[in-house]
Amino acid sequence: MEITKIMMGKSIKIPGVTKLTWFLKSLPRIPAADKGKEVLVEKDPVKGNPAEEHYSLICADIDFLVDLRAKVIDQRVEMAQRRIVHTVLDADANRALFARQDAAERDRERRRREARALKRRRRD
Repeated sequence: MEITKIMMGKSIKIPGVTKLTWFLKSLPRIPAADKGKEVLVEKDPVKGNPAEEHYSLICADIDFLVDLRAKVIDQRVEMAQRRIVHTVLDADANRALFARQDAAERDRERRRREARALKRRRRD
């Protein structure tokens, strides 16, 4: 076997060793007797310890309440956005209505002036 000189800053090449062989060696080995058996289920480390059970239940409750609060906030934001959109749409509709009302008011005022002018002419 030939000894390879190692130089700093250069890669080391070993004959017969590739990235695939490094990967395959890093995989865990399953004994032949255990192959084909059911998947092992981890034991819950919290069960059997009342303090940890209580703590995990409290954390789960807090997570649930935070999620519920986020949903409620999202619903309220959505409702507020709808209300704003409806207000803007109503404002556009009201703008047209106000324009018609202003035109009608100007027309009434013009007719009143004309009627007053006719009355003055009749008196004179």
